[in-house]
Amino acid sequence: MIQVVTTKDDTDQGTTSTSFVNSSTNVVITPSSTSSKVLLMCTFTSQISGGRGRYTFHISAAGTTLHGAGMQSFASLEGNNVNIPASMHHLDSPSTTSAITYTVQFLNTGGNNTFITGNNPCILTAMEIAQ
Repeated sequence: MIQVVTTKDDTDQGTTSTSFVNSSTNVVITPSSTSSKVLLMCTFTSQISGGRGRYTFHISAAGTTLHGAGMQSFASLEGNNVNIPASMHHLDSPSTTSAITYTVQFLNTGGNNTFITGNNPCILTAMEIAQ
């Protein structure tokens, strides 16, 4: 492990979007080598008022949402007005030594409300791992 960057976000965030939207939770990391991997780990609490909440990461270096297109995600939760603890992890191969911003994204498949954080923080950690 070369470096660790972490953030704790207490902002109550919500969306009714059926497309991924950025949360305010993000980290910036600058890999020291193009062969480095970046391990992303995120824990948060979600509340869903119907439908299914889906969660993923966005990577600024590629300008894309990780884990495919459409509604694919790293975490998918279903419920109705209950707080659900969740986590997601991803090992990225950014192939760059430029600064990268990783942002938590979320949506609701049915256009209902999906919230993250609230009384519990969203914690996002990026670890650079040497290859």
